[in-house]
Amino acid sequence: MKRSEPLNDDSTEEKRDRRYSVMAALGREQMAAAEGWRSAHGITDQAEAMGELIRLGLLSEVAKIYRLVSEDRTLRPHGEPPE
Repeated sequence: MKRSEPLNDDSTEEKRDRRYSVMAALGREQMAAAEGWRSAHGITDQAEAMGELIRLGLLSEVAKIYRLVSEDRTLRPHGEPPE
């Protein structure tokens, strides 16, 4: 018997769209900043705003690492070992 669907119960699309609950303790200033950002961006759902802020923060960290690696490569000739 041939199966056209995956053996597991989760399809690729369902895996991509899976949501997780996260609890975070924020101070008044952090919460006020998050709420201000949410309001400024017209996002009505608080959970959506927090998720977007987390995504943006993670992308920012990835960009920092990329810049560091890129700068390191431009400072020394290719193939030369680090000091």
